[in-house]
Order: sequence, then structure tokens, then C-alpha cells
Amino acid sequence: RIPVKKYIGMFISLGGLILISLGGGQIGNLEISPLGLFLGLMSALLWASYWMVNNKNSHKADATVACFMSFLFGSIYLIIGALCVGVNLGTVPGILSGMYVGAFEMGIPFVCFGLAMRTTTNPALINQLCYLSPFLSLFFVSAILGEQIVFTTYIGLFLIVAGIVFN
Repeated sequence: RIPVKKYIGMFISLGGLILISLGGGQIGNLEISPLGLFLGLMSALLWASYWMVNNKNSHKADATVACFMSFLFGSIYLIIGALCVGVNLGTVPGILSGMYVGAFEMGIPFVCFGLAMRTTTNPALINQLCYLSPFLSLFFVSAILGEQIVFTTYIGLFLIVAGIVFN
């Protein structure tokens, strides 16, 4: 069980993540796509469901094997879906991009996250550390591409760190 206090810290960090996601835009002037909002919520639901089912079955199979099987079957479903809607799967840049996303943006982080969740005594903190990812991405975009970081990003970072420290 996660204590109520940990949820408070998570929501503080989540508030910072939302502030960073809004960027320099004003909340009153934001146009939120209903489809985008739906897809984002479904992504969060699928992510949470995957980890709950995966953790329930962790005693039955090795976590890395379970992750591999999930991605293997997910890839098969995506290939079938792509063929049904007419996506060209035969280009080298497309295949290389898929391999990059599969390995470095999904596979390796999933394995590391799963190992962290199984070896920690504080799963709420491990989940909360994921909130640092958007800030780190912004830092790299700023450092490498020269994109300006707005003031609200710094406030968001403060909230993310404050929530982590609170926990």
C-alpha cells in the first residue's frame, strides 16, 4: 500500500509536469484537442494496466522475458494494423526508426523501470522520478538545439523536485 502522504508528493510533481507541458502558453488560451486528450489518457491507462498485470505475474515469469513477449506481440499487432490502413513498412529509414524507438525509447527503459520497481522499497518514488524525464528532454533540446526555456519550466521543475523531496 502507498501511504496518502506519498500521493501528495506525486501530485505536487504531477503539477510541475503539467506546468512544463503547458510551456509558455496561457491556460485560458489553450486549445486542447479532445482526441489528443483521449489518446493521452488511454496511454496512461494502458501504461498503468501493463505494469499492474506485469507485477501481478512477476512470480510466474522473468521480467525481461515478459517485457520481450509483450513487445513482440505488440509489434505483431502493429504490423497487422499498419497493413490494414496501408502504411508502407518497407523503407530503411522507417525500419531503423522503429528499431531505435523499440530499443532505446521503449525496451531498455521498460526493463530498467521493471527492475527498479522490483528492487525498491519505495515504488511511489521510482514512479515519481519518471516526472524528471520531460525536464531532461527540455534541457537537451535547449542545449543541443538552442530552444529557449520559459520561466514556467523552472517553476515546473521546482514543483517536480519539491514533490520528490516531499516523498
